[in-house]
Amino acid sequence: MRHTSTEKTAVYVAALIRPRRTAFVSGHQDGSIIHFTFSSKNQIKICSVPGAPFCLVYTAHGIIAVSDRR
Repeated sequence: MRHTSTEKTAVYVAALIRPRRTAFVSGHQDGSIIHFTFSSKNQIKICSVPGAPFCLVYTAHGIIAVSDRR
């Protein structure tokens, strides 16, 4: 799966979680974390992290992204 941004560049997905049935959150190789809503087909960049977030956890208090860069 690839994410295509407004800059028309493709970045591969490293992690994917589904907090609701109407949306998902994805972590990408470039470190960006994107929230996508199916109904509006809207994507919002939540944040960027230094490395690819290979593990995402969605809680009531926020999103946890983990990248082991050994």
